[in-house]
Amino acid sequence: MASADIFVFPSTTDIAGNVVLEAQASGLPVVVSDRGGPCENLLPDESGFVCRGGDVISFATAIQQLSDPSRRAAFSEAARRYAESRSWEASLAPVYALYRARRSRATAAGRPAAAFRLKAEATRHNL
Repeated sequence: MASADIFVFPSTTDIAGNVVLEAQASGLPVVVSDRGGPCENLLPDESGFVCRGGDVISFATAIQQLSDPSRRAAFSEAARRYAESRSWEASLAPVYALYRARRSRATAAGRPAAAFRLKAEATRHNL
């Protein structure tokens, strides 16, 4: 990826899109499909473009827009900043909050065994 100018990922079946984050971490603007997980791993119209899945013209248009060096440089900088802002802690924060809420409800409902199991699980995973 180090010698590329942009990263085009037209997959309509990928569920996670980690490769899109990796490309942005390398400072590459990305062009992805609107289907699957990759479209959730960028800042649309800032670090990359989201195109209609299977629409070659949509992808070609996005690639053409990134042919302008100053626009590509701005997208590249935004891509790098976005990738640096992502972390497992931030991504999993909603899961942590759910564990804590369920544990509190179990305790309040007088189900200490359920609360204990949730607390043990959370502790084991540093939640």
